[in-house]
Amino acid sequence: MAKQQRLPWVTLPDLMAFQTTFLQSRRMGWKRVVLHLVMWGLAFAFIRYFLFKQIVKDAGWATSINYTVVFCQTVVLYYLIGHVFFYQYLYRKQYLRFISSLLLIYFLTSVTNYLLFERFFDYQVATKQTSAYVTRIWGILQPNGFPGAFTNIRVASWVFGYSFFMVVILLGAKAVKDVIGFQNRAVQLEKEKFELERGKILLENENLSLELNFLKSQINPHFLLNTLNSIYVRVVDVDEQAADQILRLSDLMRYGLYESNTEYILLERELEYIQNYLALESARKGDNVTIRFDQAGDFSQHYIAPLLLISLVENAFKHGVNKIRSDAFVYINAQLTDDLFLFWVTNAVPVNTPHVESQSKKQGGVGLQNTRKRLEMLYPKKHELHIETTPTEFCVTLTLQLAPRLKAA
Repeated sequence: MAKQQRLPWVTLPDLMAFQTTFLQSRRMGWKRVVLHLVMWGLAFAFIRYFLFKQIVKDAGWATSINYTVVFCQTVVLYYLIGHVFFYQYLYRKQYLRFISSLLLIYFLTSVTNYLLFERFFDYQVATKQTSAYVTRIWGILQPNGFPGAFTNIRVASWVFGYSFFMVVILLGAKAVKDVIGFQNRAVQLEKEKFELERGKILLENENLSLELNFLKSQINPHFLLNTLNSIYVRVVDVDEQAADQILRLSDLMRYGLYESNTEYILLERELEYIQNYLALESARKGDNVTIRFDQAGDFSQHYIAPLLLISLVENAFKHGVNKIRSDAFVYINAQLTDDLFLFWVTNAVPVNTPHVESQSKKQGGVGLQNTRKRLEMLYPKKHELHIETTPTEFCVTLTLQLAPRLKAA
């Protein structure tokens, strides 16, 4: 029996890739946390020992409360503006919303400051702990009320210096960093796009080279087909088995030269091509190899890219049974359920030879590598090609999502 399909849900390379990505993300996360902690440590020192230098010798309660309030406001405003408004409005070019949000935050901050200094002034009156700074600022804020931040230049200047001076510095640095990051990402995207285009050009050149070599190898195909037909007529009455082989060989050549020159072909015809190939190999190998082809499903209603499956079968003979003198086998199974096509090939491989290890490393050789490229181009995200190797067997499993005949027509 052919080996049953085993799809690799989680493989060792997948786990290693996930672990690498996870560790990198954790390192980047901790790096950002440390950088932000350092930034806020320096910001606190700047606010405490520079911005409030003029009131350091003021009442102790007023000094401590004020630089604490300013530091907390700086942290909140930085993250609100730099990490919300920048990305939601500014970088999306929604300038009206961005400006409106800034004005709202400015007004709410000025109201908060007004209420705070009202409490500060009431506290110093109640405790008779006079603060020259609190008295002076309240003397500016109280006559102008809540609208003072928009109607009085002195109030507006104080609100900016008290609550937004440090925020502007930090946001300016962040904006520069963001612009540099955007430019680097744009350069990276252009580089990836260039590499993709370069890969496409190389693939097109490779295809053109293959087509040229194929054309060079065609020594008058009409002559060869006509000759095969003539030989068939001569031997059909003499050796029926030889005539059958000639007929199958003729059909193989006709399919490869003419019928496969289309984008898609009926899956039924592709499998007939495989069967003819297997029949010729069976006649050539005789009893030295066991060949079995099993299929299940209606293959007359779906299309597939021509000559896509033959490399999987050829690989089984080229790298497997051709190097074995006894107990060689090739098992092929094709199944179609709805639009899901399963095709797997299992073949014997030489035991205790370097070829098994090299075949495992190369994942089947050049033929399977070319098949991978065709699958990626023709069936992106609609296929799985899985390879398993053991000391005695080599198994290739192809899972393909096909289009019905009506959709492909």
